[in-house]
Amino acid sequence: MNKKYNREDILVAGIQLIRERGYANTGIQDILSYCGIPKGSFYNFFASKEAFALEAIDFFKDKMGHILADIDAEALTPPEKIKKFALTANTLYCSSGRKNSFLLSLANEVSEDNPAFSAPISDCFEGFKGFLQKWIREGQEQGYLISALPDKEMASLLLDSYHGAVIRMRYELKPDAIVAYCEKTLQTFTT
Repeated sequence: MNKKYNREDILVAGIQLIRERGYANTGIQDILSYCGIPKGSFYNFFASKEAFALEAIDFFKDKMGHILADIDAEALTPPEKIKKFALTANTLYCSSGRKNSFLLSLANEVSEDNPAFSAPISDCFEGFKGFLQKWIREGQEQGYLISALPDKEMASLLLDSYHGAVIRMRYELKPDAIVAYCEKTLQTFTT
């Protein structure tokens, strides 16, 4: 009996491996071995490693979009939603034992050398920033967050500082940077 291979399983495995090893250090054969599938099956789904990675970005964006929509639907204050987003993302980043972000790994490694990656990665981050901007605007309107900065600027600042915390978490080899980000950075903007 022939085993059916699932496109989503291959995407999930590849995202995991790129998070752990980086794009350059993750070959098609690594993904296939991780999934336990023959090489020909990969090419039934993806034309190349680059095509795979671009689809993985879209897949990741969709999954994170659902997570953010779920957070948005919760009965939390806007600052609590922002904090939950950061902590949820941190849980995902640390789930493999290696603290890394799939998108940040790709952004650092290939987006400058391969422009095909730049727009999709930027689009993902803009989508995430859209949720932050919404929560900031709501927080400002409800009096939870300061109004000294426009919501769009504050969302960019929060996302950029969060990315810095993720990088710090990697070289310090512990999640303290994200905890500090959640506690201190958000307090800076809270009324």
